[in-house]
Amino acid sequence: MHRLLILLLSALLHTGISEAQPVVSYCKRRPIDTTIPSSLVSRNLDLLHQECRFRVDPQVAAISGSVRSTFRTTAIVDAIEFDASDALVVDSVVYHGIRLPAIRPGDDLIRIELPATLANGSYDSIDVHYHGTPSSGGFGSFETAQHDGQPVLWTLSEPYGARDWWPCRQTLDDKIDSLDVIVTNPAGYRSASNGILVLDTIIGNERVTHWQHRYPIATYLVAIAVTNYARFNLTVPLPGGDVPVINLCFPEDSVYAATGASVVIGQMQLFDSLFGAYPFRQEKYGQAQFGWGGGMEHQTMTFLGSWEKELIAHELAHQWFGDMITCGSWEDIWLNEGFATYLSGLCYEFLEPELWKPFREKLVANGTQLDEGSVFCDDTTSVSRIFSGALSYSKGAMVLHMLRQLIGDSAFFTGVRHYALDPTLQYSFSRTTTLIAHVESACQCDLDLFFNEWYAGSGFPRYTAYWENLEQNKVRVQLFQSGSAGDGLFFHNPIELGFSGAAQDTVVRILPQSSGAFYEFEPGFRVSDITIDPHVNTFTAGNRVYRKAVNAEDELVLFPNPTDREITIRCDRPSLFNRTVSVNLFSTDGRLVYSEKTAFTPTASCSIYLDDLPSGLYLVELTDDQGLRWTRKLGVTHP
Repeated sequence: MHRLLILLLSALLHTGISEAQPVVSYCKRRPIDTTIPSSLVSRNLDLLHQECRFRVDPQVAAISGSVRSTFRTTAIVDAIEFDASDALVVDSVVYHGIRLPAIRPGDDLIRIELPATLANGSYDSIDVHYHGTPSSGGFGSFETAQHDGQPVLWTLSEPYGARDWWPCRQTLDDKIDSLDVIVTNPAGYRSASNGILVLDTIIGNERVTHWQHRYPIATYLVAIAVTNYARFNLTVPLPGGDVPVINLCFPEDSVYAATGASVVIGQMQLFDSLFGAYPFRQEKYGQAQFGWGGGMEHQTMTFLGSWEKELIAHELAHQWFGDMITCGSWEDIWLNEGFATYLSGLCYEFLEPELWKPFREKLVANGTQLDEGSVFCDDTTSVSRIFSGALSYSKGAMVLHMLRQLIGDSAFFTGVRHYALDPTLQYSFSRTTTLIAHVESACQCDLDLFFNEWYAGSGFPRYTAYWENLEQNKVRVQLFQSGSAGDGLFFHNPIELGFSGAAQDTVVRILPQSSGAFYEFEPGFRVSDITIDPHVNTFTAGNRVYRKAVNAEDELVLFPNPTDREITIRCDRPSLFNRTVSVNLFSTDGRLVYSEKTAFTPTASCSIYLDDLPSGLYLVELTDDQGLRWTRKLGVTHP
């Protein structure tokens, strides 16, 4: 997309934008997508520009300032509403030089009734002046802390925290087309914010910095941070031209930051090649240290809690997926977090391949800690659910990897690249259905089943394989599947089986259609062991592999044997899965001393307690409802 002319703000600090004069952004304005539900405060207005003036001191958890909002009406309008915490005090509202009352209807809103109705398609602006001690919700929307004895202040508005510290329109249906942030703070500190730095000056004992951003931006991605930053710059050579990277770190971490930050060069080059040009190449990329344990992808100015390469990759990836293309609802947060997590893994695959498989192992281990839960976020009122590490991040990333395994690298990367380059999505919002359409177009296949199971469905599959060697180096496998959520969902995704034996190994890929199906393979050697998902290409855990016994008696295992209290019974017979069995214990003289009916788990085992049985030798008899019987001797010893 070609660069448009920029209407620069006057360099004079206190000169504002004239009434109803929109600032032109680098990108064409996108019409509001009325298919995405809008909140009350976002209706009937299209935000063209906001000029935010913030006065802060990192030693004090307070803010004062003003916000000028320039907009176009999309309907007849007689009142305007902004999101603003009730903890913020509105000093005045100025409209065409006239002061208007600010009504507080509750629910952290400001309502401003206009003196005259605005027709549809009108261009106008309004100023809100305010001050206060912001509340700090979510992940800490407005925070102050210390590092090495120095104060630091930062904001982090995702998902609902922007209104905590400035009057705004906190929506996921209309981006601010362009933005100016003017920060005033004590002279000993620097500020970080979105866009490029067009003014940095000392006036008396204060420092004024003016950050100018000419790309559409979601409200939650607007941010400031202030402390005694040390600054160093990097340059990323890209086919479309070099991109400057501004790094702001705590002075005591300068050496560590300079070493860690440099990984961004290779990472940006990789993402640029895979998914299209860096989205904000006309301005810059920035990385600013703050006092939080993770990171936050503020547009063109990521905030980092550390200079660790995977964190740097994750937040950089968000500039494509999350910032340029933003989820149109928190239900689809995985379009931000699942993508950023997976792209940080791609940095291992392409730049440090020895770490690629361990990365996926970590995703599976983290994600399968929850037996239930979908990638689709079913509770957008809960911040912890929206940003579930297991579901939105780890499972979301593995869903992308499994999609790639299903349709192949060519279709996957083509589909995702077309998604990222779609001009109707760039610098706008998206939903999962739009991603699916792009990928289906690339692979020329129907992905409804895959996304119904992995995006909307709950949990993950657990596999149990029973195998036996046949003649002529053939092997037969019976593969069972059970869903971790216990809701009967069957996952139809491909699963890999690894065969090894006699210093040889091979991997086969099957597409299960039912649980308990038999498969025969010819690996070309005598198999001694089988593994499930050896390459970690599937979101699965708790899998079991059993070699079929030579005879039925060998299928029954008791442990520990002897026992002093508890015994686990396992019978490697597929017919017993999730079945009720009878467990009987007989003394050596044939008397029945214990009897119980119990349900076997999906791994064909159960536990019983024998506290009341005296020490001695017993016969355990296991019988299923089809009359099959297994017996084993058991020793019981009590201290």
